[in-house]
Amino acid sequence: WLLAGCLLLLGLSIPVLARQQENQQKSLQPSQDSSRTNDQRQDQPASPNASSADDTPVTDALQSVRPDRLAQIQRRRVINVVAPAGSSVVFRHSGLQHGFGYDLSRELAQALGVRLNFRTVGSSTAALQLVRRGQADVALSSATTGQVSSLGLGLIDLTCGKPDTLRQQGLSALNWTVADRQDTLADRLDAVACDFASQGKLAALAGFYTHRVSHSGYFRATFNQTLTARLPLYRTTFQRYAKDNRLDWHLLVAMGYQESLLDPLAVSPTGVSGLMMLASATAGDLGVADRNDPVQSIEGGARYFRKMLGRFSGMPASDRLFFALASYNMGPNAVDNVRQQVRREGGDPNQWIDTYAWLERNQAANSRYGQCMHYVSRIRAYLETIKYNQGLMQV
Repeated sequence: WLLAGCLLLLGLSIPVLARQQENQQKSLQPSQDSSRTNDQRQDQPASPNASSADDTPVTDALQSVRPDRLAQIQRRRVINVVAPAGSSVVFRHSGLQHGFGYDLSRELAQALGVRLNFRTVGSSTAALQLVRRGQADVALSSATTGQVSSLGLGLIDLTCGKPDTLRQQGLSALNWTVADRQDTLADRLDAVACDFASQGKLAALAGFYTHRVSHSGYFRATFNQTLTARLPLYRTTFQRYAKDNRLDWHLLVAMGYQESLLDPLAVSPTGVSGLMMLASATAGDLGVADRNDPVQSIEGGARYFRKMLGRFSGMPASDRLFFALASYNMGPNAVDNVRQQVRREGGDPNQWIDTYAWLERNQAANSRYGQCMHYVSRIRAYLETIKYNQGLMQV
């Protein structure tokens, strides 16, 4: 019995061990059925109802992580604009900061309800790179479509399809560039640009900052010749009374050139006379006994202009300058009346460009409005011409 039991156990164990070895060998080899099934799955089109995490479109995934630049600007309440330095963009000197590009950026910030942080760099490429790296929200530059697209950025036509608005005024072709053409900021800039164009604000800015006069060869030759011949006679007087009244003496020169071409015997059809063209009543109030005396005229003109500046304290320096020049030309009461009209029509009476646009729209009704527009614009151009020309700075 003992021997029979052992043989029985041995007979049962051998088949079990054989099956275990066979199963182990199968597990080490790829299953042909399984491989065939996988091949068939690869060849079959995916079911339209099938879904997985990997099936999410790439664009949707990018949109889910793409920063909303407009929302960021609104949260921080500041828009960072960068631009290459240039005469079509900004003029900076003696505490002044103005220019077509700078003022347009101010209008943009106001339209978005935020403050403006404006900085300049050496080139359009440098400005675009700051936008690409996320260090600026918008670049204002003359970069081409090819330059912008090669960096993967988005270009906005700030003229809303009206490039002649800038070209006709001798200004550089400028545009806005943003990091992503599909971002909400790009959509908003498109809308703002077309609002500026339809409201006449773009044309007003371009008209005020025109280069048609200051960049013409005839003007430069005449301007340089007149200043070279006459300014040395009065340079010391301009410098003295500019210092006494905390003014830029080159600004007084620009005013004198516009008023009389620096001619102390000049007389206008309306009766104002002298180098700074003081009206008789104004001269009397200032104690100027002889309007044709260049020293008295420059001294009186400097004091009167300082008085006009005092009427517009609290404004940005450039707006204050332009309103004071308008008051010197047209009279302070007339300027106050115009500003009231600007306010009634929904403009900002403390922004020169809104007042300039109003004067432009209504110049047909009153010739003084057109004269005032050109007066302020030309003195701005003369001042910039002097500051940009080292030769004139030394006259």
